[in-house]
Amino acid sequence: MDSLNFCVDGGALVGATGWLPSAPWDHYWGNSGPVAGCNHVRCIRCGEVVRSFAGLGKARGGDPDPGELLEAEDPTTVLGVESSASGRLYACSCTVFANHSDQPLRSTIVFLDASPSHWECAGHTTDVPATLEGVDTDDTDTAVSASLGGGGAWPWPHPQRETWPGLWVTRLSVVRPQLTDAVDAAVSAALDSVDPKTLRAALDDCFQRPESPASARLVSFFDADQLPRFEVTDPYEPRRDLRWALLRALDVRIVWAASGSPERELAARLALGGDKRRMYLLGRLEPAWVAENALELEAAGLSAKSLCVSVQGAESALVEVVRKLRTTRTLEVALASVPPAHVQAVKAGLGA
Repeated sequence: MDSLNFCVDGGALVGATGWLPSAPWDHYWGNSGPVAGCNHVRCIRCGEVVRSFAGLGKARGGDPDPGELLEAEDPTTVLGVESSASGRLYACSCTVFANHSDQPLRSTIVFLDASPSHWECAGHTTDVPATLEGVDTDDTDTAVSASLGGGGAWPWPHPQRETWPGLWVTRLSVVRPQLTDAVDAAVSAALDSVDPKTLRAALDDCFQRPESPASARLVSFFDADQLPRFEVTDPYEPRRDLRWALLRALDVRIVWAASGSPERELAARLALGGDKRRMYLLGRLEPAWVAENALELEAAGLSAKSLCVSVQGAESALVEVVRKLRTTRTLEVALASVPPAHVQAVKAGLGA
């Protein structure tokens, strides 16, 4: 029996407009970005593989019988079922669930209508053919160039392929890991491209794979002579320039990187320059640093309230931030910036 790949987050369910791949090797491998619905969900309660029916939902107050739904020649005739432009009915022998959006089966986010806890990804084959969508991936140069050139040239049926061009090249390294070295080299070279589509595809891959050698180059692009190359209109998000894609990829690299790394040092430099997003990131990853530099960050234009909110998950750091703020204002004014749920703890920490 082959080894198996498993979807992250236990797999994901999708609505009628989401992507549910048909190939048995395709699976949900990204922790961020577009979701691939799991096509091999199994119920751990009844043991059956879960089936899905796009374009259907539950009627108001409806409770379709699982057995009847699975056996029906026309599922729309089953009591409690109705047509739905956004819905997809999922069913095993013991459960029917109506889903209307991308929803991981294991998630720390609480959804309004949580997916069944007894369903999970049952694994996906690693036996992947060399030819994918008509492209011979054993010819690595051609395959990688096709997926990066012009932002992706494969007829891959992902509904978000037009806004996530890098998904195509990332998928190569996921479903055919023997191509990873070739993908890494190609993405690294593409980061030097002057073609916005190719550059955006490479940044997408870095966003999905922060551990890659190409992602290690992101820090260098914040030098004054490099950054202007990203100040061009994003061909897939015309309201933005490519700096947002660069920063998005940098953020996941910052989270992946260790304390004291060049990525964390760059985040600190950006925060001290007034970058609120990187300050919030460091408040979660390096709260002691934010506390130590609270007054310098405030001088850079970041509000006292933002500083307090950024470190509220680390009580000792929050106390230190307020201690610093207290040197330039009254305690009452400093405490006004603290999230209400933490005021008493901060007072106690200050001995006030």
